[in-house]
Amino acid sequence: MPQISDHLLVTHSKDNCRRWAKISAAVCYLIICIASLSIVCLILENANWILGDDCQFLTTTAVNNPSLVGWTGAGRFWPLGLFDYNMLTFIPYGCTSRGHYIYVAITFLITAVSFVLLLKLILSDSKSRPPHSSSLCSGLIIICYFFALIFTNGFLRMHMDVIFPERIILMLLLIFMLSYFHALKTQKNIYYAIALFSACYVTYCKEPLFGVFLVVSATNLIFRNTESNKQSKFVYFNYALIVNALVYLSLWYFFSFRNASNLYGFNHNRDIFYIIDLIFKSEKLLFAIFPLCFARAYFVFFQKDRKHLYLDGLLFSSAAYASAYAIIKLTEGYYFTPSVLLAMPSFVYWTNEGLKRRKTYLIAFSMAILVFLVASDFPKSLYFVEKIREKRIGDMKMVETLCRLKQSGTKIYFYKNTNVCYSDYMKNVWNTFMSYVSETLTSTASLSSKRYASAISGVDANSARENASPAQATLMHEISNVDSIPDHGIVLYPTSDIGDVGISKELSQKKFKLFNRRAVTNIYFDEALAKQNL
Repeated sequence: MPQISDHLLVTHSKDNCRRWAKISAAVCYLIICIASLSIVCLILENANWILGDDCQFLTTTAVNNPSLVGWTGAGRFWPLGLFDYNMLTFIPYGCTSRGHYIYVAITFLITAVSFVLLLKLILSDSKSRPPHSSSLCSGLIIICYFFALIFTNGFLRMHMDVIFPERIILMLLLIFMLSYFHALKTQKNIYYAIALFSACYVTYCKEPLFGVFLVVSATNLIFRNTESNKQSKFVYFNYALIVNALVYLSLWYFFSFRNASNLYGFNHNRDIFYIIDLIFKSEKLLFAIFPLCFARAYFVFFQKDRKHLYLDGLLFSSAAYASAYAIIKLTEGYYFTPSVLLAMPSFVYWTNEGLKRRKTYLIAFSMAILVFLVASDFPKSLYFVEKIREKRIGDMKMVETLCRLKQSGTKIYFYKNTNVCYSDYMKNVWNTFMSYVSETLTSTASLSSKRYASAISGVDANSARENASPAQATLMHEISNVDSIPDHGIVLYPTSDIGDVGISKELSQKKFKLFNRRAVTNIYFDEALAKQNL
């Protein structure tokens, strides 16, 4: 009898453990759901256009003109980076700013769900022990890395503004990783087809992405085992990835790089070590990605560990992606969020393996480093979110103020600042926004693509940064020297920094006051206007 009682007690104890593990895992997933819905609310809060690159939307999708693409000049070539927004022109209310942000929120939810599903698949290949703790461990690991991703320097920022192609890049990379994982497990054509389509599309969303698929395919083909050699679909798929990358490289060279008079960016004269320093400061998780990459490279090359080529290919491509931006000397944090995403499956797998092998202290130390790196980037991420929230309210309000004053007879002048390289671009931005808002306020003509036929071309995004249409050119008068400063009206003066005194002395002498600053532009009102609009 005592033996039976002991057996029942042990069984009951195991059942309780399983029950609490499942409840705890459910709580973890509930936290992820709450966090995701909170981010959706943040994305939709005060949804509005932001002064700057959003001008591309105001002449295309915002006016029912489905001709929006990314850059194809100045050494850049990502024609599909913004192309997906064009489908909003076929959806009721899709042309509004809120319609655009609802679409951004939908892509975020797809990204979040796909990320969680991918991590669950990765963990299914490496179950923790004992079995009843598997659900709890999986839930805790997923929630840790979910927040590690969303708190990176660029993740929230790229979902708070419609202009970032990294938003669609993350979604398509996750679709690629999920479908490729299933293709390797099942060898079904449908999964290979989805993976190949997403790879081909996302390649044209930013330049370094061709390298991702070159590295993934090279890793698979060079280190494949005998069983993989027998899988013709696997081999053909990886060769298709290589062909896709080579086609992209050819198009990039002939349509952009070959004819570029000067390349995009402001760091071309900087030392490479200075660039690397900026990059690691921009995305702290790179401090964890590269050591793990080097460690896995050692095991793959020298220890002949070829059991994790799916993970290793993505990890190596993560390092290659980040390195590509170092080569072209672009250092903003959001550029490297796809690199973090590509490394996440390896982080998750090896964290779980460490728990499985009872490497408790090592995992605790690694997780402490991860928390430190993410926490050090979080204030910067929060800063960008707050700035964007303020811009959503203030930018269009300022444009509307200028348009109303212009309609009442006030003259607006744009001072061409030859000391900043983007002066002409900012003139075009202000013209585009004022043209759009003036049309909305007066309602004298429909917002159609015909109205903007001579405006910024949606086919070549460089036009959006260089040329203003004749219709827009009448909205502001350009001045280029201090002698041309008027006695009355409004003067827009683009500056590189808010502390740039520039022509403030001359404007002060004519009793102009600094009224506001929007989109790297100081806005000066004459004294009478400043008093009226305070």
